[in-house]
Amino acid sequence: MKRLGLISLILTVVCTFTSATKEWCGIVPLHSTRADVERLLKVKPEDCGGNACIYDLPDKTVFVLYADEPTCRNDDATTSWKVPRDTVIQLTVNFKTPQSFAALDIDVSKYDRVPDKELRGLFYLSDYGQGVGMEASGDTVRAITYYSAQKDDNLRSPPNSTPSANPTTRTLP
Repeated sequence: MKRLGLISLILTVVCTFTSATKEWCGIVPLHSTRADVERLLKVKPEDCGGNACIYDLPDKTVFVLYADEPTCRNDDATTSWKVPRDTVIQLTVNFKTPQSFAALDIDVSKYDRVPDKELRGLFYLSDYGQGVGMEASGDTVRAITYYSAQKDDNLRSPPNSTPSANPTTRTLP
């Protein structure tokens, strides 16, 4: 039991947000793999469905979306990148208890801010160039999402040249 507590403490310290690096716990979208995630988090997924897994940690829940296949179909977020299967496309860290901007060393002024249109007090912060988005309320962060950084645009698959068989499918920008 003490060992589990120590591991939790280490993960909390090591896996805090730092504005200098747009990664979380050593996991970098479009560069890290499913094996990297499980090695770094030291836990197996709580639940997986298709190309998405949920990892339950003592103070946060982590949702990870993985590349489905390396075929550049560009039909959705999981197939629009030139990366191997099981590469991290996006990860979202949901805090079980909202964290203050100060505790996470986040300078809010460096992010674009958009208020939620329906939920008063909720807003979103984003830095598309760095590949980071946050869901926040007041002076606390509820979740941080890490996605492709602008420097990785070279890994984006080109739009399909032939129409999709599924008319509801759209090409990502």
